[in-house]
Formats: sequence, C-alpha cells, structure tokens
Amino acid sequence: MLFVTVFALISGRITAQTPNAYQFIEPNVSLKYDSTLVKSKDRFTNSVYGTESYGFSYAFPNRSKTYIQISTGLPPKNADQKYQDSVANAIIKQINRYAGDSIVIKATRPVRYKGFSGYGYITWRKKSKMYDIAYAGTRFFDDGLCKIYYISSSPNAIDGFDKDSVVITALIDGIESYSKKYFEEEEIALKQKYAIVVDSIAKPSGFPIEGTYFGLVKVKGKLENTIQSVDMGYQQFFPDYRNEILVYFNDAGKGQVEKKGHLIMINKVGKQVRLPFTFSYYNK
Repeated sequence: MLFVTVFALISGRITAQTPNAYQFIEPNVSLKYDSTLVKSKDRFTNSVYGTESYGFSYAFPNRSKTYIQISTGLPPKNADQKYQDSVANAIIKQINRYAGDSIVIKATRPVRYKGFSGYGYITWRKKSKMYDIAYAGTRFFDDGLCKIYYISSSPNAIDGFDKDSVVITALIDGIESYSKKYFEEEEIALKQKYAIVVDSIAKPSGFPIEGTYFGLVKVKGKLENTIQSVDMGYQQFFPDYRNEILVYFNDAGKGQVEKKGHLIMINKVGKQVRLPFTFSYYNK
C-alpha cells in the first residue's frame, strides 16, 4: 500500500492548526490545503471542455524542486473497473519506458488511497545526477475525474516513499468532488436568495472615463457569498468595499438600450455561480 501509518502520525504539521487556502478546480473539484507549505504556481484551462489544472510548489526540505499538479477531466464513457485498471497500467508502461541508459528505476509502489489509484516510483538520472520521486494517480467520480501528479527532485539519494506520501496524502485529504445536481441546486438557491438591481447614477466626480451611462449594480438580500465581478460579455467590472459594482457604457445608438449581464458569485465550495440579470435605460 502507498500510504502507511506514518501519515497518521506526522501529517498534522500539514493539515492541523494551519492557515487554509481554498481553490476550486473546474468543473467539479475543490481543494483545501495549507498555504504556508503549498504555494499556487500555475494554472491551465481547457475552454472547450471547461476543465482546469492547477500547479503547486511545496517547500520540501533538502530538495531542489517539488511540484504537484491537480487536474480535472470529463467523465469517460466507460469508467468501470477494467477501464480504471487500464489507466494505472498505462502509468506502469510509462515508467518502464523511462528505463534505459540515462535513467535507472530504483523502486516502485502502487497508489491506493481514498479512491485514487496509480503508481509511485523513484528514479536516478545519470546525466544530471539527480534523484526523482514521482506519483501519478486518478480518481473517478460519477460526474468526472481528478488526477494528481507529484514529482520531487534531489541531488541526494531518496531512500523511500514515506515522507513524500505524507505530502500527497494531505493534499488528497483536501480534495472534494461535487455532482452536477449539487451545483444546479446551489445555483437555484442563490437565484432565489439574491435580487440584483441596477441604479442609474451621474458620472462619479473625477472618474477618468467618459460614458453615455453610469450605474451601480447592487445585490439585495443578506450577503453571505463573495461577489467576484459583473460580466457584461465584453466588459468586466469589480465590486468596491461596499460590494457595489460601478458599470459604465459608451453607446453609439440612441433611444432605449437593454443590457444583459451576469453577476458572478463564489459559492460556499469556491465555485463560480453566474446569476443573470437585465436592465434598460434611455440613451439621449
């Protein structure tokens, strides 16, 4: 087994009584982690499929670099056990392809933890004289999948998996998945909870941009969610300290103008929820 009892004994330094950061990874996974040890590094998105990957660095003592990537994917057409085993077997084949004149595989270990399955391995790179320890694992959900990839490099010999297992298991413990139905219900609840109004105002004193219309987008109702922005399709606007959003437009056409937009809120698990609204005004 990949994750041994040493995790229960020392993972407290990663998960307990530490500052927590939260990251939602589209379309259906949230991640909670210790922001004093794990630092967000990069982000990759697939706008066609609506999936994301986030990369993190970890301050592993006496290592030159430790990098973790957590990504999501759409559900495969057939995610039965045979298919899931084939994913793990593909990792094993990839490991074996590394073996050769320049890379020596020192040890391998299967990954089995909280639904994630895959493989871990330790290698020695002859040319760069570096040791690497890596894990690759996948968990399948009803509405998608989550992959985690971990690699840590050191000029010194890596003598086992246990210390690195503590890091990766702590991250996996912070991963939660959510169903499509859950998000649909959450969106309905927020639409019922909040009303969005737009009040026309005069151009704010000293405002540097000219416009034919200025307005304040406000949320009516006890605000228990974070407002991220207002999306008008071609313009993004952001809230002030009162959670009011100044919007402004420069319309070429005269007469009655109708605008459609979305107020983007962050729900309790960190996912963006788009609340549609419309308003109109007369442009002289």
